[in-house]
Amino acid sequence: MSRNGSILLVAVIVLGYVSYVLYQKRYNPKFDWHRSYNLESVQPYGIKFFYELLEAHTEEGVERFDYLYDYNKEDSLESNTNYVCFQQRETIDSLKAEFLLNFAFSGNNVLIISNSAPLEVLRTFIPSSDSIHEYGDVKRSKIAVEHTFNTFPYNETLTFYNKYIKDTVATKWSVYSQNYFNERLSPNGFIPLSNFKDKQYGRVINMFYVNHGKGKIIFHTNKLLFSNIHISSKQGFKHLNNVLSLFEDNTTYWDVQSDNPLNFNRRFSNPIKFLFSDKTLRSGWYLLLITVLLYVLFRSKRQQRIIPILPSNNNSTIGFAKTIGLLYFQKGSAKDIAEELYMQFLTDIRTKYHINTKVDQKELIEKLYTRSGVDKSMVEQLFKQFTLVRKIGNPSPKDVNILYNMIEHFNKNRK
Repeated sequence: MSRNGSILLVAVIVLGYVSYVLYQKRYNPKFDWHRSYNLESVQPYGIKFFYELLEAHTEEGVERFDYLYDYNKEDSLESNTNYVCFQQRETIDSLKAEFLLNFAFSGNNVLIISNSAPLEVLRTFIPSSDSIHEYGDVKRSKIAVEHTFNTFPYNETLTFYNKYIKDTVATKWSVYSQNYFNERLSPNGFIPLSNFKDKQYGRVINMFYVNHGKGKIIFHTNKLLFSNIHISSKQGFKHLNNVLSLFEDNTTYWDVQSDNPLNFNRRFSNPIKFLFSDKTLRSGWYLLLITVLLYVLFRSKRQQRIIPILPSNNNSTIGFAKTIGLLYFQKGSAKDIAEELYMQFLTDIRTKYHINTKVDQKELIEKLYTRSGVDKSMVEQLFKQFTLVRKIGNPSPKDVNILYNMIEHFNKNRK
């Protein structure tokens, strides 16, 4: 690549990058409206505000805890503490359910926030002859949550809207049917805490708890109400205070599995956004671009000498005859040269004019002067000279030279 080509390539890369940055600033929205529920995110549907208010609520603060890797600490956990399980992946297996049940039984509070019913936990409180069901859902853009527990600081109806950018759009809210709750759960010690009315299903349960041993397990059916956009509102702040009023003032444990990010393909629409989402990846991207530019500038020059253009080989019949003639002259055999000139001449006219050269010489002369356009007398003289030189036992170089000149003259005048 030439130096001008390298400069042009660098200019195109720089221009493309600048155009991308300007496009990102101009057309990318300031807020990400994807429901990431990311613990570190301040975007509308992150949960950083929830975590910070949780820390401020208890004097001992919040401690990260993984029931799988901190099992050796389980026996030393204090009583009258809280455990928050914000389910990112919507699953609680039997092992985790056993831990949560044991934790609550020892005199602690467990809060499970999940859009999907934690069946492994709920089935503990249902007779084996009965069955437990998943949460249902209602699709609405607005809900009015009524808090029914008499110890709540805010016993009022709180209204929540599902927002996307500037619009209020319908979404699915997870609920437990009031009828199902009364028939299946209430006889087993389940206590409703909040509900909201629905035109189709009537009154549905949004939050409830059950006593277990010395503690209790609180179930909340909608993660959406703990997102930044709702908690930062007056209605959301009151709702969170009602939930946290069920907690003790001692240490609160945060389930570290809540930090698991959602799938990459859902969080990022393209790889560039993923690269720019992290400082280290962003720095690596810049370093890669700089390295490519330096390589183009300093290593794109030609690293070897210019290969010369060689003339094409000229392997004509006359050239071949000249070469053979030179060899024969070196051997001192003029008759061999004459024979070679004759054979090459016949081969040449067969190839060019498609003439049968094995016919009588008179007939051959007639065909050759007709097709070549050379005067008949010149063709006759040429063949006469061929006959003369070939019949002489030892022709002189002069005779062969005359023959060669006559062949050259014929080639220059033929069609």
